[in-house]
Amino acid sequence: MSARDLRKGRRAKIVCTLGPAVDDEARLEALIRHGMDAARLNLNFSSLQEHADRIDRVRRLTEGRRPVAIIADLPGRKLRIGNLEGGSVR
Repeated sequence: MSARDLRKGRRAKIVCTLGPAVDDEARLEALIRHGMDAARLNLNFSSLQEHADRIDRVRRLTEGRRPVAIIADLPGRKLRIGNLEGGSVR
C-alpha cells in the first residue's frame, strides 16, 4: 500500500520535528514522501540560519506537490522580547 493510499481518509496529521538528523535531503524527501503534513522547528535549538535553510529545503522539495505546513515553536521570552536597552528589566 502506498503512502498516498494510507493518507486517504485519515484524520490525523503527521508532524515531524526537523533537526540536524534530517538535514540530508534524502531523509527529508523520505519524510515528505511518507506523508509528513507539517514540519516543526524548535527555535530553542540550532541557529536561525539553520532553520531558514531547513524551511528552504522543505519548500523546494514540496514544490509542485501536496503542501507541507511549517510550524515554528518559539522558545519563550528570549525570542519574543528581543534585545533590551541596558540588557535587562527589573
